[in-house]
Amino acid sequence: MAGMLPLVRIAAASSCFLLAGVLAAQTAHSPAMPPGDQIANIPSEAEIGELTAKATEKVEVFKRTLDAVKPYLDKADPSAYRKDMDAAENANMILGVLKKNGRTGYGLVSLLTVLDDLDLDATQDSTAILLYGTQALTEGKQPPDGMTAAVMMLTSSASNFYDISELVMHATLRFVGGEEAVLNQVFADKK
Repeated sequence: MAGMLPLVRIAAASSCFLLAGVLAAQTAHSPAMPPGDQIANIPSEAEIGELTAKATEKVEVFKRTLDAVKPYLDKADPSAYRKDMDAAENANMILGVLKKNGRTGYGLVSLLTVLDDLDLDATQDSTAILLYGTQALTEGKQPPDGMTAAVMMLTSSASNFYDISELVMHATLRFVGGEEAVLNQVFADKK
C-alpha cells in the first residue's frame, strides 16, 4: 500500500500538468480583447462574493465528507484526515480574507491554488480507500461495508472543487487581464 502512494501522486501530478497544458493551449489561441473591454470585464465584488460563497459551501461539504469517511481514510492513509482538515481550514482562512478585504489578484490566485489542492486531496483520498479495499480483496477479505459510498462522496467533493476552481480561474484571468490593461494604460501615459 505504501508503495502505491508515490504512484498515485505521480498520476495526480501528471493529470495537473495535462490540464495546465490544455488550458494554456486554449488561452494561447484566444483573440486579444481591447484594453477597454478588459477593464469592463473585471469581475465585480458581487461576482467574487458569489464565488466565495459557493467555494465556502464546497469546503464545508468536504469537511463533513471527511468526518463521514474518516474510519475508512484512517485505515487507508492515517495522515490524510488531519492534513485535509488543515487544508480545508486554510481554504476557509483565504475565503475569509477575500470576504473581508475584497478581490485582489493575489487573493484570487491563492483561492484557486487551495481549491485545486483540495480537489487533489479528495481524489487522493478516494484512491487510497479504493487501494485499501483492493488490497483487502487480494488478501481474501471483504472490503469494508460503506467503502463504495465513501469513495463516491470523496469523488463528488473532488468534482465540486474542480467546478468551482474553473469558475474562479475564469474570474481570476478576467481580473488579472483588467489589471494589466490598467497598468498598460498608466505606463503608456508615462512614455
